[in-house]
Amino acid sequence: MLIRPIFTEATTANAQMPNATAQELAAAIKECIEAGAQSINLSLSLEQPSAKGERELEQVLDYAAKRGVIVAAAAGNEGMLVSTAITRHP
Repeated sequence: MLIRPIFTEATTANAQMPNATAQELAAAIKECIEAGAQSINLSLSLEQPSAKGERELEQVLDYAAKRGVIVAAAAGNEGMLVSTAITRHP
């Protein structure tokens, strides 16, 4: 099992939920694939995605698919499913 955190935990009661950018997530996914991961479980909150970040995320998800890596994503805790590169990827 490989554990790759992409953000630090909130430490105060008033702190917002931790989140990451699409670029940080893309880099972490690529690092895990190159370390030999066969499946990746995502449970996270992304900051507002940028067009560049979405492209990077789509590219790394394509890379994962080509390498035969299964990427599973949690539905989230916000009570709704929003459209992102993660939820749109086949």
